[in-house]
Amino acid sequence: MLILHAAFYENRLFVWGEIPAPPEPPVHRVSKGRLKAAKPPQLPYDAGKEHLSEALQEAGLGQLLNGLASETAVAWLPTHKHRPLASSPLISESSASLKPVVISPWQVTTLALSPPAEVELLCACVNQEVLAPGVIIGKDLRFWATALRFAGSLAARQRFLPGLTEIRRTYYARWEPVVSGNDSGVATRLAAIMPQVCRALTPDAASPPWRPATEVLNDFLGRMVDHLVRLPARPPWSRPQSGGAAPPVRLPDSTASMISGCTPCKPRTG
Repeated sequence: MLILHAAFYENRLFVWGEIPAPPEPPVHRVSKGRLKAAKPPQLPYDAGKEHLSEALQEAGLGQLLNGLASETAVAWLPTHKHRPLASSPLISESSASLKPVVISPWQVTTLALSPPAEVELLCACVNQEVLAPGVIIGKDLRFWATALRFAGSLAARQRFLPGLTEIRRTYYARWEPVVSGNDSGVATRLAAIMPQVCRALTPDAASPPWRPATEVLNDFLGRMVDHLVRLPARPPWSRPQSGGAAPPVRLPDSTASMISGCTPCKPRTG
């Protein structure tokens, strides 16, 4: 049994997972809201690279693992009496209704996917509850699949313009989504229903996640739209006429039909 999660930070989608913990998970003690140790403890439910890899293999997505290395991140999760609360009773019987609950940092093993791998994984999650027997899609991963459909809708309707984005103090040219009109309402509703675990990861325990859901969603849409627009590469023998504008970029029908769904798509609130 594994619940697959995904969080977006540092302009990448990081996948991690939960598996059932041993009977007595280690205690995570904090003092006055600060860690006693330099690093937070390992999440007792952490799936680890081996289980994550096996889950993707079972789902027929083993190709996503080519050249992919695992990374350690910090997940800020609900914690009761120094023990983390699992996202589902399938992982642990701990109840989310326990009081008091604080948000504490725990180390988890993640896989940072490339844009093509992100699209392939999220497309596999659209309208699904499980990826394979025993591999459950977490509510955060389902949310990103819905957000990808919105990004696909923007790309398919050519709702983008060239722009610049800053990532780690470096500027990159990319296609920026144009979110206006009815699309603004869709984006607002998506940000409102974003599960907090979608932005629960940080590179260290120095401070908890601080960016609002709207900013995280905008970064995700920008990354996905830029990738989707670049998908149909121009054949090497095709060259624009001298002094003429390049032809409009169009998504392949198969890609657009998989992820656009509706125009604009409406996020599920259930």
